[in-house]
Amino acid sequence: MFEGDLDTARELAMDSGKWIMITVSDPSEFASEVMKRDIWRVPAVKALVQENFVFLFFDVNSDDGLRHRTFYPFSGFPYVAILDPRTGERLRVWSKIMSEGEFRQDISEFLDGHNLTGFEPPSKGKASVVPLVDLTEDEQLEAAIAESLHDGASGTKVEASPSNAWTSIEPEDLPEPAGPDTTRIQFRLLDGSRVVRKFRKTDTVRSLFAFVKGKLPESGRFELDLSLESANVLNSSLSVEPVDD
Repeated sequence: MFEGDLDTARELAMDSGKWIMITVSDPSEFASEVMKRDIWRVPAVKALVQENFVFLFFDVNSDDGLRHRTFYPFSGFPYVAILDPRTGERLRVWSKIMSEGEFRQDISEFLDGHNLTGFEPPSKGKASVVPLVDLTEDEQLEAAIAESLHDGASGTKVEASPSNAWTSIEPEDLPEPAGPDTTRIQFRLLDGSRVVRKFRKTDTVRSLFAFVKGKLPESGRFELDLSLESANVLNSSLSVEPVDD
């Protein structure tokens, strides 16, 4: 079992050519305890997982467990998933109690149908593309800002006046939207507190700053007019930090 967070596990998995297997366990749930007893302690399962996966075991109430459930929602236990270390995509989920034999067969079928052949870890000297959801909280906001200042049609940078852009944004504290066309965004504020709020997928990034401005009137300075979906901040976690003039 790997002792670390998902970001570190992904680095290790890419370096070693392995998939990521992750389970989130709730000690109060019978199904989670059955998995511990009948699956994770079986030598044959341990050997199969160790050979092909970087294995993460998170308690449901731990920071890592809560973060995983935010970005990869699931409804019950047991919960076991396989992630692609290159993209962070969830490729396989188990959500029912199974026998050791069934689990090993499912894993073998997955390995037969998927491979990491030809994948080379990105060179440390070259820039690599990382999904926004897999960046740190501090990096996510920076990425959204950088993307918003890029003209997708022409591929050229757009000059902006930070002070004028910020003053043009009106603070908003509107009711949260509901329905399937929504996404949850988490903000880390200056005092360290976290706020989670729903937005429509068609809302612009400007609306994020309008919300933040309503919480912290002096906290930001950029105008962002991309939609949340275009800026790749759906279901992301954004950090709010002061910027020196």
